[in-house]
Formats: sequence, C-alpha cells, structure tokens
Amino acid sequence: MRFGILMTLALLLFFTITSSTWKRDVHIDHLSELPLPEKNAKFGFNLNDFQVSEAEIKPNQFLADLLIPHKVSYQTVAEIAE
Repeated sequence: MRFGILMTLALLLFFTITSSTWKRDVHIDHLSELPLPEKNAKFGFNLNDFQVSEAEIKPNQFLADLLIPHKVSYQTVAEIAE
C-alpha cells in the first residue's frame, strides 16, 4: 500500500517537473522569433534607449538654460559644469 502511494507521488512529481520544463522551452522559442528593433545610433549611443530632445544652441547660451526646462536642478548643472 505504501509503495503504491510513494510510486504515485514520485510519478506525479516527475510529470510535474517535466511538463513545466517543456512549457519554458516553448516560451523561449517564441521569443527568438520576435523581430529585433532597428538601432537608431547617433554619436555612439542607441537613441532608442534615451529620451532625446534636439535643438540648436544659440551663441553665448548657458548650460543651465538648456537643462532647467528638462527639470535638471541647479545643483546638478553646477556639478556637470565643474
């Protein structure tokens, strides 16, 4: 009687482990079929990874004038400038 219960539990555990492993393999296969996004590189940076704002710098314009509208603190601007 005990042997039958132990054998049933062992088989149940075996099938649970193998079925969960099989499901993970299926997900990995689907991920490999996804298309990779195109790289949008400029100055050696992938612009898809950053929020980029492009504008022209006027003559004699201060660094703070460029960064303050983007919510960069005065302290951070001072640290960058040093």
